[in-house]
Amino acid sequence: TKPYLHDTEQNRIDFGAFNELHDQTAHALTSALAVRMADVDAVIINEQVASGIHHSPCFQELLQTLITEHPGSIFVLDSRHYSGRYAGTIRKLNEHEAARQCGSMRGDDEVILDAEARAAAQTLWQRWSRAVFVTRGARGCLAHDAAGLHEIPGLQLSGRVDPVGAGDSMLAGIAAALAAGRGARAAAELGNVAAGVTVQKLFQTGTASPGEILACARTHIAV
Repeated sequence: TKPYLHDTEQNRIDFGAFNELHDQTAHALTSALAVRMADVDAVIINEQVASGIHHSPCFQELLQTLITEHPGSIFVLDSRHYSGRYAGTIRKLNEHEAARQCGSMRGDDEVILDAEARAAAQTLWQRWSRAVFVTRGARGCLAHDAAGLHEIPGLQLSGRVDPVGAGDSMLAGIAAALAAGRGARAAAELGNVAAGVTVQKLFQTGTASPGEILACARTHIAV
């Protein structure tokens, strides 16, 4: 659960913070995914807690093997602690995580300048040879692929916003577009609008329906 202090969300209370994944469970999880690989258009790898399943070296090795064995499949990684892991994935990072991957140890409360964010996106694209998405909150998103750097501006939203769930909505939009065969720019645009829908839903981890996404795009994007 997540407590609030007045209108500000605090750190969530995780009761599984000290769990350790058994190797047998790691094998069961990755085996179940391997069976389904022929039926899915994209796989999202979403890691947010240091003591979660990705803390297991066995699970990491098995998942990496699965990724390597399916070079034509789309794997999208959003990881707070293991962005440098899982070769062959498409990464989605926020600008502070991207800066840290490039050796700039910036705190989450420090401003990442535009030039620094662009440089990080380019460096990570060159390092990983896969599309990279660098989210920038209200300032939108950067995407880098073989076509170069794409800058997606943030939506100009009036009224109060709540960022809870915005990153997950961005991730879902990116993965959905990539699974449909669209490029990095279109994926970033869809993710950006999906996040724009959810941030307007206060005090909840909002969802974004297709209708809401279309309505938001019509209102905030010139087409």
